[in-house]
Amino acid sequence: FSELLMWCIFFKITYFVHPKIVSNITQIYIPSKVEEIGFHAFFDCQSLTKVEIIDIENSKLFEIGKYAFAESSIMQINIPREIEIINEFTFNCCSLLEEVKFAENSQLHTIDHYSFAGNLKLKRINIPKSIVALSYRSFINTPLLESIMIESNKNFVVMDNNEIYSKLNHGLIFVPRNLKHFKIKEKCSI
Repeated sequence: FSELLMWCIFFKITYFVHPKIVSNITQIYIPSKVEEIGFHAFFDCQSLTKVEIIDIENSKLFEIGKYAFAESSIMQINIPREIEIINEFTFNCCSLLEEVKFAENSQLHTIDHYSFAGNLKLKRINIPKSIVALSYRSFINTPLLESIMIESNKNFVVMDNNEIYSKLNHGLIFVPRNLKHFKIKEKCSI
């Protein structure tokens, strides 16, 4: 099994044909040479609590596929600099996920639908200023989430209560879950 896993990791992590084989994995260490984690790679690996990218500063990882870690038990994830898109459902229903960190000088430009939805313990995330597209559905069912961006950028405005609006269409993107009262600004699309 370990030879199979190392072969997959060396080139590209892809969907495992036999989910029962990986269902007991609790930790995964990804070499910096890996360029892609494929669609469903660790989907429903409920024992998986730790994912570590070895030598993350030099990581070649540029894509994490849809559902790659969905419904796993990871508690934290560090997103390397080369990742440009967090695909839909990538970290969906990771109910133990508490921490998401982005590398300095992150090239992230898109966070797609339901990427972090259903993450019941996530309280804060600091999306890089490089973000261009941020789905209002990215963080659905995240009851503890209070903040996703610290500073405004050319595409999004962070308001006083950490709510976020799109500058392009004035759409409301995010409302902190800890607010008891909230007033939507005028000329806002919902």
